[in-house]
Amino acid sequence: MPFSFRIATWDGTTRVITLGTFLLLGGITFSIVSGGEIEALDIFILFLVWGPLAITWLFAPRGCLVSREGIVIRRAVGSFTIPAAEVESVELVGRVRPGIRLAASGGLFGWFGLFTLKDGGTAKVYATRWDRMVRIQTTGGDPYLLSPAEPEAFVGTANKVLLEAQPDVEARK
Repeated sequence: MPFSFRIATWDGTTRVITLGTFLLLGGITFSIVSGGEIEALDIFILFLVWGPLAITWLFAPRGCLVSREGIVIRRAVGSFTIPAAEVESVELVGRVRPGIRLAASGGLFGWFGLFTLKDGGTAKVYATRWDRMVRIQTTGGDPYLLSPAEPEAFVGTANKVLLEAQPDVEARK
């Protein structure tokens, strides 16, 4: 039976970046549509302006599922599973200090993609805030950083379910 976890509410930075982007794009859209007759070039520009925003929204983290098969990162498009066999540990890490975003979104609808961290490492991030983070260490290299709404419950459930599914996980810790 899978256990579902909501993603945490947006932090202040995510709110500012997302709202600021909407205001900027809204202003651009208003200037295009209020200029009189809309031509093909105007429509093309609107797609260029709003298309990346829509794509980012589609790939933003929505939540997580924990099951015996692994941990599913839920997104509107492209949800994926971290297989239980690859999970070495799941732990609460609290506040994480991000470095540079290497790929994907740096605050628009959340934080997701590959990031450097201030401690010198890199991580695959699927989060909406940088405090109360959960780290999933895998056998495949870079850890995953998630921000479930209830991180303590997520860690407890993930460890219980994954240990039941894979008794040798404890031996790898």
